[in-house]
Amino acid sequence: YRGSDCSKHCPGHVDGAADSTVCSSKGTCSSAGECTCSPGYRGDDCSKHCPGHVDGAADSTVCSGNGTCHANGTCTCATGYVGAGCQHRCPGFDGSASA
Repeated sequence: YRGSDCSKHCPGHVDGAADSTVCSSKGTCSSAGECTCSPGYRGDDCSKHCPGHVDGAADSTVCSGNGTCHANGTCTCATGYVGAGCQHRCPGFDGSASA
């Protein structure tokens, strides 16, 4: 629980359980009772793992470094990349913005 009057319930907390259940063990709970997720995780309770992310690596590995990971844990790929984790380069794409 957080807040000046302990009324804020942290996402993922189970009464009687250790704080390790808070934010799915993939983030920290603020004084406002909201999760700040570790790199590669998204969602209100940090339970959404971004495709392409390797645990312990920087957020730049999400979506294979070729897209943006959203709160629901899905990727929007940059131009020229496809796949759930933006891991595939389109045939003939040379990396230029005009492709």
